[in-house]
Amino acid sequence: MSFSDTSRYRTYDIALKEDTGYVTAELRLLDLASFSSVRSFAQQFEDNDERLDILLENAAISPGKVPEITDDGWEQAYVGL
Repeated sequence: MSFSDTSRYRTYDIALKEDTGYVTAELRLLDLASFSSVRSFAQQFEDNDERLDILLENAAISPGKVPEITDDGWEQAYVGL
């Protein structure tokens, strides 16, 4: 599982294990608004993993919200979940 911060990970980790019985989920930090974070995540995956069995992506558009500018200079108008 990947999250942009570790504070929400524990809740999802517990729910995943309770709902599925799958006990080997791993935490990886990934901030999709940061290219350096994406590159670091990809490098860690390439160095440590053989394959990706499941990929779930989730994000939401926040209409009417004033867009923020990322550190990389891109407009960010979504809320990653």
